[in-house]
Amino acid sequence: MVSLKGQEYRTAFSLYSKDGKRTADVLEFRGGQSFLLEKEWVEGNSFRERHGGSLVGPFSSTAEAETFIVATEWFNGRDSMSPPPDVKHHLAVFDQLREARAATFLSTHGLLIKTDAAILRLQKPSWTTDDSGQLLNSNGLFFGVWIDAACEAKGIARYNVHAKKLRVIKGEAFAARDFARTFRAQAQGDLREWPNCVFPKGPITLFEGSFRFEAGTLKEETSTLMDRFAALTPLVDRLLAV
Repeated sequence: MVSLKGQEYRTAFSLYSKDGKRTADVLEFRGGQSFLLEKEWVEGNSFRERHGGSLVGPFSSTAEAETFIVATEWFNGRDSMSPPPDVKHHLAVFDQLREARAATFLSTHGLLIKTDAAILRLQKPSWTTDDSGQLLNSNGLFFGVWIDAACEAKGIARYNVHAKKLRVIKGEAFAARDFARTFRAQAQGDLREWPNCVFPKGPITLFEGSFRFEAGTLKEETSTLMDRFAALTPLVDRLLAV
């Protein structure tokens, strides 16, 4: 249990929209009432709280809270915003890569290529418990390249490998920090070739970086990183199998 303004509550479960761009934490308070904390995708792996962090509710039960949120226009994306106009054209480049390389990446590496909103992601279906078709996941491991408005202004694209809530896949005994430490140690030699690559603190982002691009070079630069990540998939599979 944690507390909010002196009232104890627990996160009963979290709900994710089909496209992964909206999430709602269902909070169950000790007194029996339930509330929702709504969040929406901003960029990369970042979400922001709606309503300035204020909770939606109360509801008489977690089931009532779930029934309410899954029926809203917001949760179903019918009031969602499209990608900012200044980055929309980059999605076309990512879509071209997906169309050209999807079959090969799936047959050779078992990797799905997913694109939307100036984001490209690579992931094996076995690396998450979510629907393999959704872009953003509540758990799992994936490689992503994205461009948001801030990136556009700097002429860069960002990338990372995210390992989120792997215990959902592997069980409560799975040691996420040991996994991250071992992965970084064994992949370090290969990652020297990645542009501006760094290892953030903690086990969630295994590594991240950025690269500069100009008109006509984004496709080639991204394709190169896709190949480099594909070469790391045997290591990921081996460590996840432990």
